[in-house]
Amino acid sequence: MTTQAAWFPGRLQVLSDAECMDLLKEQVVGRVAWNEPEGPIVMPVNYAIEGSSIIFRTAIDTKLARQLHLGFASFQIDEHDEYTQSGWSVLVRGVLSCVEARQPANEDWKVVPWAAGDRHFAMRITPLIITGRRIIPS
Repeated sequence: MTTQAAWFPGRLQVLSDAECMDLLKEQVVGRVAWNEPEGPIVMPVNYAIEGSSIIFRTAIDTKLARQLHLGFASFQIDEHDEYTQSGWSVLVRGVLSCVEARQPANEDWKVVPWAAGDRHFAMRITPLIITGRRIIPS
């Protein structure tokens, strides 16, 4: 009887910054994470890339907007294939800031939220550290 534990473990490969940025540019949904007094919280967001920054939008009155105190945040994307037990993950740790309202909209980072409602409050994560890993099947 063959079980999943009998599969050969995959090889772990560290991704370069360029490979991580390529993967970030290919996706449109990721997760932003930050710390609250009660502990860490993670929320999915639609996003776009501007240079090396991650841009996402939220409503001004959301918990996400209220809790992101212009400090540090993390952003993560991933993909996996359960059958081949392979996949990849990219983690960005950086400085969070507001995109100035006076700044003209940049067509390159027009983020189209999937959820209904006004989301005009743009946030930017400027990376300090970008890491990524890929598991390649044996």
